[in-house]
Amino acid sequence: MKLHPMLMFKGNAGDALSHYSNAIPAALVTDKRTRDDGTIESANLVFGNNQLLMIDSPIDQPFDFTPSFSLFVFFEDPVSLDLAYERLSKEGNVMMQLGEYDFAKRYGWVSDKFGVCWQLCLPKDTPEGAGAH
Repeated sequence: MKLHPMLMFKGNAGDALSHYSNAIPAALVTDKRTRDDGTIESANLVFGNNQLLMIDSPIDQPFDFTPSFSLFVFFEDPVSLDLAYERLSKEGNVMMQLGEYDFAKRYGWVSDKFGVCWQLCLPKDTPEGAGAH
C-alpha cells in the first residue's frame, strides 16, 4: 500500500507543476497526462522519495485549498530550503517567516500563489547534508 498526497486544481495544475519543479531543487514532473483542452488529467511531482499527484478537476468545484492542510518538506541543506522558500513565497503569503526556531535549524511556512501551503524545515537534530526524515 502507498500513500500519495493529491492536489486538485481548477485549471492551473500545469502552471503549478512548472512552478513547483522550478521552486524545489531536483523536483521532476513524471507521468503527465493532459486532456484535449490542455488541462492536467494527472501528473506526478517527484522529489527525493516523495511523489505528489496533481490534477485539474474535470468539473468546477466550489472549494479551494486551505491553510489547515500543508505539505511539510524536510530539507537536507539550508541552500535548497532558502531557494524553495524564496520561489514558493513569491506572489504568495508568508505564514511564518524563514528563520531559526526552537524546533528547527531553519524553517518557513508559506502559502504559494496557488493557495497551497508549504512548511519547509531543516531539522535541528539533522546535521546539514546528512539527510532528513
